[in-house]
Amino acid sequence: MAKASVINNNGSIAIKFMLNGYLYKLGKLGKCEDSQAKALAERLCLSINADIASGNFTASSNDELFAIYHPRAKLEARHTANKSASEAMVKQSISEHEAFDLWLEQYKGKQSFDSIRLCLKLTDIAPTTYNARIVFAKKFGRWLVSEGYRSVNPYEALKTVKVTKLDKVQNRDAFTGDEVKLILEAFKTDKKVPHGTYERAKYYDFVCLLAYTGLRTSEAIGLQVKHINFLASVLTVDSALARSNPDGKTYSSHSQRVRKSTKTGESRYIKLPIELTRQLEVKCSDMLPDDLIFGINGKPINDGTFRGRAWLNVLADLGIEYRPPYALRHTAISHYIANTKDVFAAAKFAGHKDTKQIMDTYGHLLQLPECPVY
Repeated sequence: MAKASVINNNGSIAIKFMLNGYLYKLGKLGKCEDSQAKALAERLCLSINADIASGNFTASSNDELFAIYHPRAKLEARHTANKSASEAMVKQSISEHEAFDLWLEQYKGKQSFDSIRLCLKLTDIAPTTYNARIVFAKKFGRWLVSEGYRSVNPYEALKTVKVTKLDKVQNRDAFTGDEVKLILEAFKTDKKVPHGTYERAKYYDFVCLLAYTGLRTSEAIGLQVKHINFLASVLTVDSALARSNPDGKTYSSHSQRVRKSTKTGESRYIKLPIELTRQLEVKCSDMLPDDLIFGINGKPINDGTFRGRAWLNVLADLGIEYRPPYALRHTAISHYIANTKDVFAAAKFAGHKDTKQIMDTYGHLLQLPECPVY
């Protein structure tokens, strides 16, 4: 065989050819009934034959043929690199463990775990950093025991500290109107696929809804088609898909969300802009009433993936100071109050039971009544 060609190798796709007395064969290309795999094999044949014709074919064995032309070769090379990186991380962890021991050395004489914890708190590190160090220490201690380096995990009794709301403070300042326009336009036109196959542009409707309605993220994620009256342009908010704690674990899971009532236990109704209604109507045209409007393959949006792979990068590309997606709620409420000056309507819009939180958070946007001058 002078030219590379696609063959049926017992139901599997392969490429076979003879060159300089050597029989080349490239397999692991998929099943013959897979049209996409077959098309890929045909393209590989064209590439191989082009290299042979131009004198650029350099493979001297089937292993080299695989390494140069097979799509999986890069993945396997990456796997090898990751394995090397993992081994390097183990070595790094050993040095980190030694560093951790040295760090605790300065507190010799305070051997009880309660004393160590106290010393950790006196090192002027943030509670989140302190907890991260404790988690690492416990995991590494377990690894030391499993590998026979230690008989007992020296860090197992260490306890994390409670992180208060003040420790979690992020900049949640409202976006300006111009910033919102830039963000929406960026999501609408951004076709980048940073990881996986989910384009950022496919989050456009989700971001629009957050920006215009001020819904809590869990409320938006839980919206079903039946919650929108497309004729009246009215959105009903009567529940949320909240993160759950699977199997009693301490973390919440996006993949095991449970439907709950709203934060106040009450329903509210929001009049949507006509343009947003039409936009969502198109999106929902092939959906059933109980379908999630922003579901992906029938599952709720992973808000962590959205924030890390889309939201964060869009803000960075635009040069806008980072704020979490929840800041869109703050933005919508702020602009609503600035436009209407109506505290009671704003409380209903935001889904608060009364006006107290509105006044505490957004009172600076209102022109408060002044005492008369006599």
